[in-house]
Amino acid sequence: MKIAVISPEVAPFSKSGGLGEVAGALPVHLAKAADVVVITPKYRGLKAHPSSIVVDVPLRDRIVRVGFETALLPGSNVPVYFVADDCFDRDGYYGDAAGDYPDNCERFVLFTRAALELLHALRFAPDIVHVHDWQAALAPAYLKTLFAGRFPRTKSVLTIHNLSYQGLFWHWDMPLTGLDWALFNQRQLEFWGQLSFLKGGIVFADAVTTVSPTYAIEIRTREQGCGLEGVLDDRRAALHGILNGIDVDTWNPATDALLPDRYSPAAMAGKSRNKAALRRRLLDEVLQKAVLAEGGGGALGDDHKNSLYAFGIHKKDYVNCVVDRADVVIAAGYSPTEHPPAVWNRGNKTIVHIDFTPARTDSYYNPRCEVIGDIASALDMLSEALKGYKYDDDYCKRIKKEIEARNAEGKSDSSFPLRPRRIVADCRKALGKEDILCLDNGIYKLWFSRHYPTYEIGTFLLDNALATMGAGLPSAIAAKLVHPDKKVLAVCGDGGFMMNSQEMETAVRLGLNVVVLILNDDAYGFIKWKQEAMGFEDFALDYGNPDFVKYAEAYGAKGYKIKKAADLLPTLEKAFKQKGPAIIECPIDYSENKTVFSEELSKLECPV
Repeated sequence: MKIAVISPEVAPFSKSGGLGEVAGALPVHLAKAADVVVITPKYRGLKAHPSSIVVDVPLRDRIVRVGFETALLPGSNVPVYFVADDCFDRDGYYGDAAGDYPDNCERFVLFTRAALELLHALRFAPDIVHVHDWQAALAPAYLKTLFAGRFPRTKSVLTIHNLSYQGLFWHWDMPLTGLDWALFNQRQLEFWGQLSFLKGGIVFADAVTTVSPTYAIEIRTREQGCGLEGVLDDRRAALHGILNGIDVDTWNPATDALLPDRYSPAAMAGKSRNKAALRRRLLDEVLQKAVLAEGGGGALGDDHKNSLYAFGIHKKDYVNCVVDRADVVIAAGYSPTEHPPAVWNRGNKTIVHIDFTPARTDSYYNPRCEVIGDIASALDMLSEALKGYKYDDDYCKRIKKEIEARNAEGKSDSSFPLRPRRIVADCRKALGKEDILCLDNGIYKLWFSRHYPTYEIGTFLLDNALATMGAGLPSAIAAKLVHPDKKVLAVCGDGGFMMNSQEMETAVRLGLNVVVLILNDDAYGFIKWKQEAMGFEDFALDYGNPDFVKYAEAYGAKGYKIKKAADLLPTLEKAFKQKGPAIIECPIDYSENKTVFSEELSKLECPV
């Protein structure tokens, strides 16, 4: 099989993003099973070998004589032919600070036609011509028209890397293409009165691919189709989403000297440390303070000087005082489902949304600016752009002291049944910074979210969207399977545990040292608190429970019951040292739910 790749960028010779990476890496792998040539422009500064090949390209009423230079893709015998014309000898590939080059239509008509003329001159009749993005997208149209006689059996594949860039030009540029004016119609090359290179490629290509299966679906919708969703839907039978891969030799985290901490599939610890280093650099150099949504616990360690801990309840809390005073809120990887924006954005804040996906806007979350793409890269660039930025963080420091003082309360409370803050404190002491806490869904989740310091990402797991009771034990089993070297603690209410308690058989059968801490109040405590807060009578929320020690033993696990506050920490430590799973029943006193969540926070006034 013969394959010709026509791309405006080919790494390592030219690259502005993922397009160049794919066009540089894919041909090397295709060459293992096919005869491959690559054709790309010769941009300024590119070094290659002269070639004697010259072709003539018609452009409107003149003929342009085009030469070529050559090289090999590194580590391969794949030849690269560079279209060498003065129109590509510029500082930018497609434009400069003033905008796109006004002659881009002419430049990339020249490039595409020169590439096809080169194939004919080389007597290289490809089975497939693989073209990338709008700059080469007219090639399928040429293969079906002007070049049909020279390449009668050649099929074409168009890969769309970014649908937003479509190659739109004045309709009077149509004669530059050399194509018949009859093709300038709404079903082929015309797009709202303009000439569209990309639309032409979509219509004429034998197959169209995108960078992922998800993107192939998204670009057929009005929201992300950029006006071409109807054309793409018409070609849906020929449209395929193929997930981009990476060149593992170039992008090898085990050997990359630019990474602070290298890692490999056999030793992944460095990956989380790299993320932590990037987050800490951003917070050290740029941002005033960081507040995390509950599910983001550990994304910035709570031991960092700029950490303001996490939102812990869906109502105003002490940390909201800082958010209220902020000029700009940078929401990085934030999901409104996790912590509703109505809780923290009553005053129409200026919001910058940074995520892999566009914002889901509503009345309280309407970003002024959206940065869509790799979050780490966006934060890294933001860090560079804001170097030297100074601010007065006295207010943030005062609020942080207030939060820390509140968090310290109750850590040594010897009351029995135990109160939530003592339980949270003892769980924190029992687990190392990289150990994992998995929460089921109950009122204790609010106490842990507010008071449990988290230091590493992926160590504080909770279900905060669907909030399904019974999730704690299964998530702990999964965490232990993935991280057998870490302690894993599942914190469950008695009601939530009983909804999935049969999974103890799974933990016993797999021999997993998962410790389940059951906070027992013989009731649906969260619903009790909500009913009371809303003025309803307590109804149908109390029930009886089995003897949890005997229940554990029935499955072949070890069971413990806490009988005084001082027993909890040593019992946790003992359970983690044994083999196999363990259940610890801990009676809990939820009287503080009302005094803290209903009364104290309802009266909260932020200091001035």
